[in-house]
Amino acid sequence: MEKGRTIDGDVGENELHKQLLMITEERDSLLSETQQMRLIVNEAEVSKENCDRKLIHAKATIDELSSRISIMEVNMKQDAVANNKEKTKLRMQIRSLQPELEAHRGRLKEAVNEMKIMDTKYQEASTKLKKELFNSCREVLRLREMLKEMQGASK
Repeated sequence: MEKGRTIDGDVGENELHKQLLMITEERDSLLSETQQMRLIVNEAEVSKENCDRKLIHAKATIDELSSRISIMEVNMKQDAVANNKEKTKLRMQIRSLQPELEAHRGRLKEAVNEMKIMDTKYQEASTKLKKELFNSCREVLRLREMLKEMQGASK
């Protein structure tokens, strides 16, 4: 009977040994998986920290750009107001100078028309004087000819 117990004991011990090996293998497998999970968690934490830094940097950049845009918008509005004031000032100057311009334009047209009339009269007078000069010169030449003939006949 002791022999049966021994066989049963051996079988039981063998069975326990197998179970111990299975449990050990499962424990090793679980430890390995736990190790891998820890590595993955560590990598995830590092990635999260990198993302957090990038997010903080992005937020700072957004704030800076928003501030610059606001400043530019204010400057653009101020420039628009200044341009409108300048345009208004120039329009007022144009309106005040317009009658004076029209007056000068009218006087200039009168002066140009008067010059045209004077030029026409000058041309007419010049032509008349040239004809008179021509006739006078012909008369002088004719009288000289007559004088030469008379002097030649009296000699």
